[in-house]
Amino acid sequence: LLRNLEFGWKSSLADGKVTFNGLVYVMNWEDYQSTRYVYDLLTVAYVDNVGMATVQGAEVTSYFNISDSFSMSLMANFNDPTMEKSLVELSTMTNSTLRALSENNVKKLEELAEMSVGELMDIASKISESEASALIMEARKPWFE
Repeated sequence: LLRNLEFGWKSSLADGKVTFNGLVYVMNWEDYQSTRYVYDLLTVAYVDNVGMATVQGAEVTSYFNISDSFSMSLMANFNDPTMEKSLVELSTMTNSTLRALSENNVKKLEELAEMSVGELMDIASKISESEASALIMEARKPWFE
């Protein structure tokens, strides 16, 4: 299920010589699926049931018709997906744990790294103490590099 909220505009200024268009959006996904590729095995891809995901972004486009033979354009795009790729791609991450993290708004590797084993076990009910410890230690690995 996707819930999408968008606000956009189109404008024409200076007798049509300048246009300024834009869009701001938020997409909230339930039961989101993501494809994960195993790069060691180029033909293998896994579809993971991630759970909840949020994507926020903005796009801006502007065209400048300076003369009959010269024009310029400017385009910018900002896209902020909630779940960090480094969090999703932890080698000890499971689909059920990823779903639990998503549902509890844990969206960055650093946020997982700062959790205690007990906190992770409280939100990811299917994870054992040793699995929770291994996952948190993997998330903390960048602290020691």
